[in-house]
Amino acid sequence: MAAYANEFRHLKTLARGTEAQTGIARIEAAHAKWAALDRKVVHMYESGRKHAAMELANGAANTAGDRLSTVLDGYAEQAQSA
Repeated sequence: MAAYANEFRHLKTLARGTEAQTGIARIEAAHAKWAALDRKVVHMYESGRKHAAMELANGAANTAGDRLSTVLDGYAEQAQSA
């Protein structure tokens, strides 16, 4: 996660214009949702609710991870076409 955080901080410094800033905001929102679900999965697992943790990890948390990937891919496409 540290590598992602460092790269994302750098990416934010390169974002110029409204479209790029909107893309950064989308990434931040998708990452925040995924990170919150990830923390919940870990907490559930560590508190002994392993089955529920696995259901969340394979359900909503996985979907949030997929969404984050999609948003990152969209931003990369946008940046390459600019």
